[in-house]
Amino acid sequence: MKRISLLIAMLFFALILRGQVFPVETILDNGLASKRIKYVFLSDGYQSGELTTFIGHVNTFKDNIFTQTPYKEYKNFFNFYAIKVPSVESGADHPGTASDEGSSGGQPTLTANTYFNSTFDYASIHRLVVPQNNSAISTVMANNFPSYNQIFIFANSTYYGGSGGTYATSTVHTSANEIAIHEIGHSFAGLADEYAIGGQGERPNRTTVTDPATIKWKNWVGTNSVGIYPIGVEGWQRPHQNCKMQFLGVPFCSVCKEAFINKIYALVTPIYDYTPTSSSVTVSSSTTFSATVTQTIPNTIKTEWKLNGASIATNVNSVNITPAQLNSGANTLTLYVTDETALSRSYLPNTGYIFSQTWTLNRVIPLEMLSFTAEKKGKDVVLNWQTTNERQTSHFDVQRSTNGKQFFSIGKVKSKNQTTTNEYSFWDKNLPDGTLYYRLEQFDIDGKSTFSPIRSIEKSDKFYYEISPNPTSDVLTISGNADYDMEMTIEMFNEIGTSLYQKKQVVTEGVFQHTINMSDFANGSYFVVLRLPNGFSVRKTVVKTN
Repeated sequence: MKRISLLIAMLFFALILRGQVFPVETILDNGLASKRIKYVFLSDGYQSGELTTFIGHVNTFKDNIFTQTPYKEYKNFFNFYAIKVPSVESGADHPGTASDEGSSGGQPTLTANTYFNSTFDYASIHRLVVPQNNSAISTVMANNFPSYNQIFIFANSTYYGGSGGTYATSTVHTSANEIAIHEIGHSFAGLADEYAIGGQGERPNRTTVTDPATIKWKNWVGTNSVGIYPIGVEGWQRPHQNCKMQFLGVPFCSVCKEAFINKIYALVTPIYDYTPTSSSVTVSSSTTFSATVTQTIPNTIKTEWKLNGASIATNVNSVNITPAQLNSGANTLTLYVTDETALSRSYLPNTGYIFSQTWTLNRVIPLEMLSFTAEKKGKDVVLNWQTTNERQTSHFDVQRSTNGKQFFSIGKVKSKNQTTTNEYSFWDKNLPDGTLYYRLEQFDIDGKSTFSPIRSIEKSDKFYYEISPNPTSDVLTISGNADYDMEMTIEMFNEIGTSLYQKKQVVTEGVFQHTINMSDFANGSYFVVLRLPNGFSVRKTVVKTN
């Protein structure tokens, strides 16, 4: 093995002192990185003069993966980047110590000085190639591309090998593209191998369940050769007999394709951008509302616009709203974007991959209604409102609805008919079940009337929370209050979905507080998930800084 010259050693030492900042090359650009799934490729075992070859390997992989389902259908959702990290020597370590060394094809032993120390023979399996310098990977990503979604490492060896896990890894063997796509199945979609191997547990494509009625891929059983097939004698079942998670050179099965799509939509939304950017808009003249929607190939994305719950347009990316279309006071305009792909049958969250953007549209009513609120008071609801500039007014008709559309009078309040600030209250007792909607119809002496904004009250108990400070450099505080006693689960994930923290929190009626010490966490974005006992959960992005 040749010795490192003093000049090269000094060069690498200088790179480390500069914080390991390396050239980042964009391989695929489909828009703002914050709105796309970001695959970042790292070179290992490529000397400085071989980094152009590394970029060629990444481009070849890119061209191949987007010929395969479901990547080709969801290509517009991805950005690819490559970080050109030079190594002192070419290749990858091969200790020659694997128990199956006879499968190496005569590969000579090698100890190569590479940046991430990728090695064959990991866990005594020759083809299992794993980068061992995890701290170097973390540092390079933190200094060059901290907002990644998936890391992929190309090890510069022509012998067969790869691995999946936190990082996907592949050599540049002639089967590299198929190896890499298989390993991405592990790292990105959380898939298991569909052959006899231990330690992988329950996955989207691996289970111990054998009942077709309850198995996690029950919606696919009997379609596209999906069934329930044993994996060796370990008690595990797989969904297919010829999937890329078992054999290279074949497609992913329907169950695995669906797992990829689920992960895509767990990370990004097809609503790429929208205008107006404010969620509250006063409409005084014709106003355009529009959205840029990322499309699949071929397009299975459908759009629907609803004004106050009524559909007003479908499969268009913009609508014009005029004041004449609005009720007095607050109105709601919502864009629903649904992916109706046939590649998934276990839709999230219910009848499709559904995403939405909502605006509150305000129209000033003739009466100057300063405020109108509805508040629970024990088993009752109290309505409070303030007005000003009342002239020739008669009374307020208090109206209630259980569906937000059909309102019925539940009482009348005489107007004070003064131009100063006027305050009113009305108590509603003996309430029906469900969500209640309230509005006021203000009548003038001449019989003309106008409506107030609609206010709603949920009879179910409420839960409120906030997370601070955000960003944080050390302690993160989760605080809030609840109308009822419960036990919730607090969990924190990194950007690639790995759970880093989980704890039960007992909440009694009233305020609660929970702290997480993030001082030892790496800088970057994390997700805090609060799971409530009613089956619902809330999710918040937090940022760790120095």
